[in-house]
Amino acid sequence: MEQPTGDSLNDVLELHNALAFAEHGILPIDLTQGEQDNLKVAACTLRGMIASYFSGLDASNLDDCLTGFDYLYAEDLLMLLGRHSVAEKVGGQTLFDALLGAGMPLQVMLSNKQFVSQHDRRLRDALLADPRNGELLVASQLVRTPSTACFFPTSFGEAERQQLLGAYIDSESPHPNCVEAIAQARDNEALGITPKIRLQASKRCKALAQELLADRKNMLAHNGYGVKIDPEQRETVSDRWGKTDGEITLVRTFGEKYLLSSMEPMQVLANYASLVGYLDWAGLLRMPSFPGQIRAIERVFISGADTYPRGHMFNRLDAMTFLGTQTYTEFLQRHGVEVEKAIAWFFDEHLTNEFGAKSFYYTPSSSTSSFLERCRHIGAEMASVARQFTLYCDEGELDLDLLHMTSAPKPWGRIPSLVDRKYLNCAENSDCDRALSLTPSDHP
Repeated sequence: MEQPTGDSLNDVLELHNALAFAEHGILPIDLTQGEQDNLKVAACTLRGMIASYFSGLDASNLDDCLTGFDYLYAEDLLMLLGRHSVAEKVGGQTLFDALLGAGMPLQVMLSNKQFVSQHDRRLRDALLADPRNGELLVASQLVRTPSTACFFPTSFGEAERQQLLGAYIDSESPHPNCVEAIAQARDNEALGITPKIRLQASKRCKALAQELLADRKNMLAHNGYGVKIDPEQRETVSDRWGKTDGEITLVRTFGEKYLLSSMEPMQVLANYASLVGYLDWAGLLRMPSFPGQIRAIERVFISGADTYPRGHMFNRLDAMTFLGTQTYTEFLQRHGVEVEKAIAWFFDEHLTNEFGAKSFYYTPSSSTSSFLERCRHIGAEMASVARQFTLYCDEGELDLDLLHMTSAPKPWGRIPSLVDRKYLNCAENSDCDRALSLTPSDHP
């Protein structure tokens, strides 16, 4: 190991790293035992040289010494400056200004907890000085897989966080994924996330998307989806892919003859499940976004901690089920069938006749209700159904008087199940494969 000349900060930083390798026993394999013993003896002298270098730093030579330091050693430099009390000798403000002048990344400063506590107000002012620093706040606290751990100053409170996020959202070129992470985050005033900030981010996110998609040159591929009803089609449902002018389209067609032959309540509900695509062939819900559906290239993008994980496959399924629901519902309405009445039949009659589960009920909304009124009504009715089922699981029967005494809603994750041993592990037995493929082991 060669001794540094003492003229270069980078030489000292390299020596520090070499000593760290030696301290942890990471040495060249061809190093003899005698050479290793000599290295241990020389280590004390070399550490003294490092200490001597930093003890020689003062206000007159600090800027020159820091100029051109290797950013690879930025974290080591902050640690050594703190270890050798350089701030006490030259002054905290002088050291901070010199580091900024030398190009020390603010992200590295925030990763050193001791440095943050020593330069609290200075770091606060530096964060607010540049709107681009909002990306540091997003990357460290609002994304699913933070790229770095940052310790923010205690003086950088809720008001400062909101100020920085607001300035970042309105800056010239914020990262669209970071803006989306802010828009989809849960309200948390401690992190600067308020309804006002989320609304600001949501509007900015839409504007950035429109700006990006205004020029078709920015799009590698454009997908289009459609659903229609064909009066001549014999098949129940068919999908057709097409490509025109660089646009890939998927059109799903329902056979009108089949739809007209299946207008009974149970058939209507089954059509929503199978034709529209709510369930797969095994009866498992298809609507959630499963991790296995997200492609590798989609996983590398920035994703907010509270952003619903979605990929290309989920977006396609979401579009097709939305369009399918709208198309089929309008078809039923034209033929005098109300979907909510089919739902009410399922709870009022089907559960009693087929399973002996009495007293379940669902009250459909009025046909003259507005769309908003129907949404509110359906939400309240489904919450009531969840309470009914919970009480049925707990008591073995549905007592309406007792139901009226349990008005508090229960989180969906705490709704019980009547299925015993829902999850099974397959042993090496081919006879079980078919049976296990039909069990809801992958059901969310």
